[in-house]
Amino acid sequence: IKVQRAFDYAAWEVQRKNPDRYWQILTATLGSSSMLTRLQGPLFVLNLVAAGVLFYSQYLVPTGMPSFSLPVLPFTISSFALGLLVTFRVNTSTNRYVLARNKWGDILNIMRDLCQQATLWSPNKELALDFARWVPTFALTLMCHLRDPRSHDLAAEIRNAAGPEGEGREGEGRGLTEEEIQEILNRPAGMNAPHFVLHRMRAKMNALQIPPNKRLLMEYNITRLVDDLGACENIFATPIPLGYT
Repeated sequence: IKVQRAFDYAAWEVQRKNPDRYWQILTATLGSSSMLTRLQGPLFVLNLVAAGVLFYSQYLVPTGMPSFSLPVLPFTISSFALGLLVTFRVNTSTNRYVLARNKWGDILNIMRDLCQQATLWSPNKELALDFARWVPTFALTLMCHLRDPRSHDLAAEIRNAAGPEGEGREGEGRGLTEEEIQEILNRPAGMNAPHFVLHRMRAKMNALQIPPNKRLLMEYNITRLVDDLGACENIFATPIPLGYT
């Protein structure tokens, strides 16, 4: 799955001031575009038919072969409807992309807020760090939940997200333990991985010894993550109608 690179300051500098950016984008589109990879079959057939028609018209018709022609009116009438369908598809695809990006940004902001709330409001630092280790796991399991399970190993993804092997997975910055990872893999039937992670986050939040008024704010943030999980599943489960594609 092609992943769009998030821009930083250096990327924006190149995007605005690089005079060769048009050629670079064109080269990247022709060389590594996933769209062209998906369309290479239909484009090959279309070009093959066009080449056959051109060959027949230029070389066989002058030799006495019958000439064929089609009326222009059906193409003129259908082009208007085709243009509307293409416009609808482009607008719908763009809206789905923008909605998904907004949901992902909302998830990241909520997770940052939860980590700050836990570490600042809880009097028990160990419990707060334990809660914070589960927070980024939600985004990771959600990403895997929305992808083909055959394309990744959920346990390996969770381990690699904790950092490189060795010291990167130890100390306060470590990720989940092997026991916790197995807990996610052996979750109850009918509960997907991100839903189970939210369940564990809520259980750990109740043990943080946070005052009720502040705990309500954290409860609200977790509820927002549940809403975003449902919204992402809705985008994934509702494709553009086949008639418009």
